[in-house]
Amino acid sequence: MKGLKDGHKARPSVRLPSFSHMIALDESTQAVLDILLGRGLFRDQTENAMNDAPQVDETTEKTGVAKVEVSSESDWVTIPETIRELLSTPPLLDHENEEQFLKLFESFRAYAEPENIVDFHLVFNATVSRWEIARYRFMATAVTANQQYAGLKSLFMQTHDDASISIAELRVSRDAAKNAKRCFTDSEYREEAYVDFESMGFIPDGQAFLLSLPALATIERLGASAEKRYAASIKELEKGRADRVAKRRLALAQATKGDSKEADKT
Repeated sequence: MKGLKDGHKARPSVRLPSFSHMIALDESTQAVLDILLGRGLFRDQTENAMNDAPQVDETTEKTGVAKVEVSSESDWVTIPETIRELLSTPPLLDHENEEQFLKLFESFRAYAEPENIVDFHLVFNATVSRWEIARYRFMATAVTANQQYAGLKSLFMQTHDDASISIAELRVSRDAAKNAKRCFTDSEYREEAYVDFESMGFIPDGQAFLLSLPALATIERLGASAEKRYAASIKELEKGRADRVAKRRLALAQATKGDSKEADKT
């Protein structure tokens, strides 16, 4: 990716807050904090996006065309200027990995073998759509995790001894907020609270999910739209690649036929 990286400025890295001062947390609590901080999860999603991208080897098996050797370093000069400009300022959030985005673009480029500006735009659109799909998957998880505190507070309010007393509403809310915050700093208290909730028929993660449903519905629609754009781009790329493969086979057949005629004359 040296060729691509040399052609534009790198995005500044973002320093995430540290929770190293906290008490040792159990795995479920740590997972929630990892989601809230974006530790590793989006990296995993972008790696999944790249794994989902078509590979040159896969096409070789389908078309029968010899494997195309692709250099690990992109030839930046061969990319149209308008596409280079788009790649110089990729549509990424601050915590997203630009290098992974460029690698994803290069995987589509190697697969599609674009020959004109239209093909390159299709490659770029496929890259963005595939990236957005991974982003929305991550956001669906993050949105639910972000409701962990609200979900716990809601359950603490519902199970408070004075929950049915209207004049105690403020105190109930204050106590619930305090208990919910404690769950993120005291693993033993969190475990006890979860056991108590489950004994009363409540699942804390379910409450967080319930509160996330409106946002998740929106994310689902965004994801479906990105999937459609991705499918449309891939369909066009597949069509163009199939046409080029057919032309190569025809040229090879004609060349072979010509060689045979020359051999017969001699």
